[in-house]
Amino acid sequence: MTDKKREAVRIGQRAAELLATPATPPQGESTSPEELVRMASLRLEGPSAPPAELSSAASQALTYWVGNDDGQAGKRVLEAVRAEIVRWDRGR
Repeated sequence: MTDKKREAVRIGQRAAELLATPATPPQGESTSPEELVRMASLRLEGPSAPPAELSSAASQALTYWVGNDDGQAGKRVLEAVRAEIVRWDRGR
């Protein structure tokens, strides 16, 4: 495995750790890039129930801190992560 792939796996493993929530039982560590992708995909496709509309205060805070006043940053991140996984997988 190249250094670049090792680094991608390390970053992916850390991302998988960060994506874990108390409601999700620990799944252990990934043993391969494929397992990491499977674990991350399950977490990323999990259900979420954001509010239909953000309050004015929430919108202002999101705009100030992360530029997410539309509340769609999670969707944009999901799309970016999936695109990166596909790009990385094609490069193997």
